[in-house]
Amino acid sequence: MAEPDNDRVSYYGIEDLSTWAENSPEKSRLERFESLPEAMAKFTEYREKETEEIKDFVKQRFEYQLKSSGLDDLSLYMDRFDALYEQGKMEHLMPTASQKHIVEDVPFTEWEIAPELEVHKQIQGEIR
Repeated sequence: MAEPDNDRVSYYGIEDLSTWAENSPEKSRLERFESLPEAMAKFTEYREKETEEIKDFVKQRFEYQLKSSGLDDLSLYMDRFDALYEQGKMEHLMPTASQKHIVEDVPFTEWEIAPELEVHKQIQGEIR
């Protein structure tokens, strides 16, 4: 019988750690890597994805601001977006910490009530 290799080191990565920290029912996948370079490459991939998502968010806010200001032709401004973003001139449009975490707000009146709660509600109505 082979002895387990207790000296072997493994590296782990989770794309969205907040899903684990907040005990989300849809946790990001836990990935195991045999080497540090593999784990670092995956981490870099995660960071690049997050960076692109932030840039897209800022671009949408920039476009919204331009439309709200009443401009008819946005193309000149939107063509310059990448250069302005790279120069750091869009910092005021960057997402706050709370904006980086998307939460879907559903009004209480639109909640779907589980069937077992509906039955309980009907029984309570009959008792009154």
